[in-house]
Amino acid sequence: NISINHDKNTTRISILSRFPEHAQLYVDTLATKFTNVHAVETDTGEQSFCYLISAGQTEERTVELVGVSMSSFLIWAGYLSNASLVRLYSITSPARVAAFPNGTHFFQYNYTNPILKRKIVFELYDSEEQEQEILSVT
Repeated sequence: NISINHDKNTTRISILSRFPEHAQLYVDTLATKFTNVHAVETDTGEQSFCYLISAGQTEERTVELVGVSMSSFLIWAGYLSNASLVRLYSITSPARVAAFPNGTHFFQYNYTNPILKRKIVFELYDSEEQEQEILSVT
């Protein structure tokens, strides 16, 4: 999960993970475009949840939460925090489509509350493997 804090002059990106060696790959990649990127090692999902929910929006900064759509901790942090935007993504791959043939590989919700409709966005991306399969069919 990722917390992105924007204020007038800077963007601060925090990458939360229980596996710091994996998070470092993201830090290194994002550090090529942003100056304030760091990993936050959490030992439990509850610690990640507390960090995400405490990364609240203020008048001086806005906060985005970004993570996989299957993360119940991220979804609930999005509901309960003051984050201005919650971006939940899923990746389509041939293996995921085969494992979830009824289309449930992409978790999304149809919100009726206008605040949640504006605040929570679901994004679906094709994996490179999926793109290659699509290209080979056409």
